[in-house]
Amino acid sequence: QHMPHTYHWDAHGLRRKFTGIVDSDEILSSNLELHQDHRFDNITYVINDFTLVTSLDIAEGHTRSFATVDKNVSHRKPQLKIAIVVNQPAQIVLAQAYRQHMLDSLYECEIFSTLDEAEIWART
Repeated sequence: QHMPHTYHWDAHGLRRKFTGIVDSDEILSSNLELHQDHRFDNITYVINDFTLVTSLDIAEGHTRSFATVDKNVSHRKPQLKIAIVVNQPAQIVLAQAYRQHMLDSLYECEIFSTLDEAEIWART
């Protein structure tokens, strides 16, 4: 059962929730969709919630592609906090690989195991 991702916008940020089976194409298309949204220019954080993902069909190499896309957009929008909420070991490995690629970017990226922790970090 494939469920699309959902967006919850507020004045300062976006909470993006992925559910079910997620592959690299869905993440890339969601990222491009997000970067084209006029609200993206005004937010200070994005929280990516993967806690309801049952299968993350992504190779570690894909995380470099995600980071490249995010770095490219950072030249247009230089400030953003990216929180990744993951609670399964395989997903944590992928999140860490992405974070590693983002270390030399303009964006701050951190990994959390709960949504609450991610929101506190993102909003401060």
